[in-house]
Amino acid sequence: YQRRVRGDYEVFQIFNQQFFGVLGFTGNSDIENSYIHEVLRARKGCGSSLCLVYTSIATKPPFYLNAQVIRLSEGYLVRVKFSKTRSGRDANGNLTNSSEIFIDPFRSGALLSSREEVALQFGETDFLQRNLDDEDDAAADNGQTQTQTQ
Repeated sequence: YQRRVRGDYEVFQIFNQQFFGVLGFTGNSDIENSYIHEVLRARKGCGSSLCLVYTSIATKPPFYLNAQVIRLSEGYLVRVKFSKTRSGRDANGNLTNSSEIFIDPFRSGALLSSREEVALQFGETDFLQRNLDDEDDAAADNGQTQTQTQ
């Protein structure tokens, strides 16, 4: 038996196929689908709940993906950062080089391959200027502070 070492992009593709393709997680606006136990049971949920479930699983063994929830004015996305820059094509077929990808769990895992694509899709004109790494650090610091005060 020989274990094959996979790159993080390959792990991401496998995880996405399982989460959206096999398990069938998708968006639904019913109020009941805001509750995590209902999201897990029905495999349907609002954007924030789906992002929470996605990142909660994706960041743990055996996946270890570098995933974070991104809040937009009109919803939520998951951002996955890769250790290496990858080449690919965006939704319009344009060649891209990126070390991150954005997932819309509400739309059954629709992929947005660039910040420009996110800005266009969601009308987020300031998205290109946002420093998502600083937001991730601030959220981590806030969580650590809350844990220490409890």
